[in-house]
Amino acid sequence: MQSPESMGSEDDTVTERGVAPWYDHLNKATTDSLEFTGLGMAIAADSAEAMEVSMTQASANLEFAIDSYAESLRRELADAAGESGLSSGAFIQSLRRAVSSLQFSERDVSETVVYEIKENGAVVAYSRVRVQRQLAIGKLASSIDNTTFSSSLRETMSL
Repeated sequence: MQSPESMGSEDDTVTERGVAPWYDHLNKATTDSLEFTGLGMAIAADSAEAMEVSMTQASANLEFAIDSYAESLRRELADAAGESGLSSGAFIQSLRRAVSSLQFSERDVSETVVYEIKENGAVVAYSRVRVQRQLAIGKLASSIDNTTFSSSLRETMSL
């Protein structure tokens, strides 16, 4: 096994078993009290392609993590308050569009890519993309026209 290459902090290296220590192949989109995270992995013949594909996956999984959070809140509000507007197809579509339209600057996003060149020449790249939870929720709340939902999103920022 050749030595892995890394773009990130010193602890972001491929382990002896050939996987980045933070990579979880079962849970590629997560959220906690501090951040939303998306993970990606790709295998390619060259490092540039492997890193690009894994970063694309990680970014898509980050969007999925934010979308899942928003959908969970939408369902909770629709069930608890009987807020029919939050259950309408039009609102659900606008929520999905708002999430997919979220834009973050390079400063807003933490990206990590590590890769390893296998003995057969294949390159395996692992990527992690993170954004602060408060920032993502704040941007999403600002882009939603429904005041009930926007207010509820903002309230969750302090939790």
